[in-house]
Amino acid sequence: MEIAAGRRAPFTMLGDWVALSGIDDHAKALYWCLAMHVNVARDDTEVWPSRYTLAEWCGFAKAESVDRYLAQLVELGAIEVRQHRHAGGMRARNRYLVHGSPSDDYAGARSLHEWYQRRRAEADPEPSRSPFQRTTARPAETRETPAQPVVRSSGLPESAPADLGSPPQRTGTKTKNNKTKNTTTPARTRKAPAPKPPTGGGGSSPLRPTTEPAAESEAARLVLDTVAGTLTLGGPERAVLAAPIDAAVAAGWEPAVLAAHLTADPTTDKIKQPGG
Repeated sequence: MEIAAGRRAPFTMLGDWVALSGIDDHAKALYWCLAMHVNVARDDTEVWPSRYTLAEWCGFAKAESVDRYLAQLVELGAIEVRQHRHAGGMRARNRYLVHGSPSDDYAGARSLHEWYQRRRAEADPEPSRSPFQRTTARPAETRETPAQPVVRSSGLPESAPADLGSPPQRTGTKTKNNKTKNTTTPARTRKAPAPKPPTGGGGSSPLRPTTEPAAESEAARLVLDTVAGTLTLGGPERAVLAAPIDAAVAAGWEPAVLAAHLTADPTTDKIKQPGG
């Protein structure tokens, strides 16, 4: 689209920086209305239209509707509001100083050329990339598919995996059509050596008892022989029970009563304990 200048007339001149500032459209229209009141022939600097007139030109029914847009122009630095009192100080009226150019500390775009430059700078993020990033292609410009993994560029070797054996080797065999048929040889894995049983200082296994079980006392033999008909006791079990039986006999238990206690049914039989 091309824009050409139409019929020119030396009426109101507006600064481009106000239109490019981003304020509301009503504030831009209000700036235009204030600028129309400036008498260029007299080189006026202040204008004093009423708020009712400004509201009518902006399409508002109430005069106070223009206050928020006047505040935007004041914050932008496009106008200054000065209060002038008359009628002996009983009445006050606002006077508006209209600025055609921005102040020295204005940070917005001052011309349409500068506005387009800022738009292009925002659309192109190249200056914000680091020197290392500018030497690499963007993801959208590469031919790699999203499913392919990203290759590290650090140059550092990966940690070596555990030795799982030799990799599979391909061997070629020729068929009748003189074509090579590839076959895969399974990888040979290392077998862990069978654990050896630990040995003691004398060469015998520590799992084997080095001493024979203690001899049973007469009381322990009597009790164990009595309960052998009810309980299945082997040599190791007899050796384990001999010491507690001797201790119980020493505490006052009769061997016959102790044997009956070991084989009794706790739900029906009642055994009289010593001292009971």
